[in-house]
Amino acid sequence: MLYTTTGNLRLVQKINRALVLNLIKDKGSISRADISKITKLTRSTVSSIVDYLIKKDLIKEIGLTSSGVGRKAILLELNSKAYYSIGVDLGTLHTTVAITDLLGRVETKIEYPTDYQQDKD
Repeated sequence: MLYTTTGNLRLVQKINRALVLNLIKDKGSISRADISKITKLTRSTVSSIVDYLIKKDLIKEIGLTSSGVGRKAILLELNSKAYYSIGVDLGTLHTTVAITDLLGRVETKIEYPTDYQQDKD
């Protein structure tokens, strides 16, 4: 039974991390307090998740909020340049290779003709 409990805990952690990461991506920039309000996760849970995501270089702190009363909150945003994806389209007439950041923005795109020769039997 301990295995099931541990497995469930890990699953919940992964789900919560994905929830927070997607919220940060969707909002552009957001504070820990706002993440807690929107997700209904406790502030300590949000802080633990944010610390984990910062350590993994997926998000970064970008500064303080400029409005509001009291202590200014630290804003977080997705570190879109931390990792990249490569896409390849192999066509009969041309091949396209594209590199995108974490937000799907194309960083580099190369297209060149494909040397396609059909067998004639």
